[in-house]
Amino acid sequence: MVKTQERAENYWKQEGVEFNEFYGRLGGFSPRKIISRFLEKRTKTLREFVGQVAGKSILDLGCGSGVQMVQFVPVCQKIVGVDISEPMLEAARKLLKALPKRNWELFSADARHLPFADQSFDIIFTLGLLDYVADPGAVLHECRRLLKPAGIIVFTIPKRPSPFSFFRTPSGIPLRRWLFHLPPIVNVVSKKELAHLAKICGLSIVKAVSIWQTMWMIKAKKI
Repeated sequence: MVKTQERAENYWKQEGVEFNEFYGRLGGFSPRKIISRFLEKRTKTLREFVGQVAGKSILDLGCGSGVQMVQFVPVCQKIVGVDISEPMLEAARKLLKALPKRNWELFSADARHLPFADQSFDIIFTLGLLDYVADPGAVLHECRRLLKPAGIIVFTIPKRPSPFSFFRTPSGIPLRRWLFHLPPIVNVVSKKELAHLAKICGLSIVKAVSIWQTMWMIKAKKI
């Protein structure tokens, strides 16, 4: 498990910026187009879960190249992006600088120990991060600390059972790497395990959906 987590972390630090290509509309048919379509669905669900953001402060934890931040910059009060990958943050910086509004900031930080005061954000979302961290509970605890009393968090985590479970096995991991150029997933949870994870982190699930039967997307608030 430790080696798997290290491989995933090294991928996102060193090669993760390549993931940005999945957010484009890939032509033809290819395994990578499947990922692109999945991300479209994930982004659409995020917007539905977040709702109105006017006058609100947002944290995008694991912001990557800033593709989610871009859609909120024009309408929110402030948005902050955090990532561990300097190449990702540089890509985000270039993307965000092209926008007319400068209500955004970017930070490099450990998701378990973030450089912000308690109750700093109305909305926190973290997409595709809990798949790979060593301790999802520690990250969610930190998110809870940063949430305002009436705030919401939207997070994703891989689901089990899943028709794509083969790609999480020792035999499937190399194929996942070859087809999609993605590192191995570290964490997967059942519906029962998801409920337990939220509870021990002091969160109450408002809504949970399964995206393509491979990932949970959860909207939660403080208990």
